[in-house]
Amino acid sequence: MKLTFSCLGPVDFAEMTLAPLTVLCGENNTGKTYITYATYALFSSWRYFFPIEIPGSVVNELSSKGVARVDLKDLVSSKWSDLKLAASENWKSNLPNALAAPEGRFARAQLEFDVELDDRWVSLGFERDTRSANGNAVFKAHKKPGDTILEIVALKSSERDSYPYYMLDGFVEEVVLEAVLRPYFSSVFMASAERTGAVVFKDELNLTKNKIVTLLSRMERNKSQQVQPNEIFDAIYTTAYPSPVNQNVQFVNAISFDGEPSSRLLKENPHLLSMLKAMVGGDFQTNKEGLTQFVPRGTKEKLGLTEASSAVRSLMILWNWLTEIAAPGDLLMIDEPEMNLHPKNQRRMARWIAALINAGVRVFLTTHSDYIIREINLLILMKAKWSTAERVARKSGYEENELLDLEDVRLFVCKQASVAKSGNKRKSMGGTIVEADRSPLLGLEVSTFDGEINDMNSLFDEIYYSEENSRVES
Repeated sequence: MKLTFSCLGPVDFAEMTLAPLTVLCGENNTGKTYITYATYALFSSWRYFFPIEIPGSVVNELSSKGVARVDLKDLVSSKWSDLKLAASENWKSNLPNALAAPEGRFARAQLEFDVELDDRWVSLGFERDTRSANGNAVFKAHKKPGDTILEIVALKSSERDSYPYYMLDGFVEEVVLEAVLRPYFSSVFMASAERTGAVVFKDELNLTKNKIVTLLSRMERNKSQQVQPNEIFDAIYTTAYPSPVNQNVQFVNAISFDGEPSSRLLKENPHLLSMLKAMVGGDFQTNKEGLTQFVPRGTKEKLGLTEASSAVRSLMILWNWLTEIAAPGDLLMIDEPEMNLHPKNQRRMARWIAALINAGVRVFLTTHSDYIIREINLLILMKAKWSTAERVARKSGYEENELLDLEDVRLFVCKQASVAKSGNKRKSMGGTIVEADRSPLLGLEVSTFDGEINDMNSLFDEIYYSEENSRVES
């Protein structure tokens, strides 16, 4: 998928094509957050961006006859060009919510995505249902592999009349879009740069919520005031965060480590948790009071999250994503995966990300870490199958599922706005993103890191050799 951004914060114009591993680098205040949050908004909310029109006869037939059929080709694929344009405009309209910015901040912005609808959606089967308040499946949608017809069937005639009409209309729209576009829009989860703070206050929020609910429930029983406890809590603690941060706060607030890991990705790739445990240095558990604790490796000591290291708190949200919801085909976005990690763990993080790629997960990350980029380059070189690289990989304990194919990696660098002179006037030129050069011999070239490293090395050499020469002369 190709994404295009115009007049987005400090980014004047930029294009990027997503890969199994997409890496975004650059100096501070060059637009990485704008691009990352906008990309998250697309993948998390795309179902609401496409204005498809479901014929009224479909819902009427479902209500009266209990079955309806729709041709997905007529509703979606034949109108794809117009739908893309409309969805891009709705994507832009969602930006203030995605970035917690004032309305009008992105009035000049233009966002576009481009993805070709090939035959993948036709070749795949599809099945979804919707359930009543009693938990019974009421309506089921299914499509056979190789077919373009989606059939929607009423399963519970006794509960059909009580099912809200407006919800049925929404269900039909959702399954029509899912049946066609699911192969192109991955389920997304983002670990934001604020994830450590969300973890720190997890238990405090839960305890506060329990106290508020208890108090307001007592008021409700005493009829002193008609209240809805959860609504009061949400009103107090819901703040205008960017959507990825808000997602992290809600996700962390629901985390519990009192059961066996259940994600499909982990069941198929148990080594992913072993790799993450090596970085975390211990295990998580939830006690009877609902408080999450950290147990350092080799001990029975139980630490509260505020006692544990910042690295533990930074990695906890990734641990829970991996064990509970991760699935092949998902998109994982990580803002600064190196946050709070020692260089040794930064290298481990790069290897874990590579293992995710090889397990079928797509990853989008932003980073300031030269260690992560250099480790990614090592994984690319080792995959090249040169005799020396293979020998080094075996000697150093690298597994085949940690290596990366060069074609699966794209790295983009945000460039600062420049200033151009026109006569006596100075005109600011907007920033952009540039794709880094790639080669099987050197991997990815990241000038934003290499330039600073070379500058430090030059300064060190100048000081060191000047001092040496002074000593020789004296």
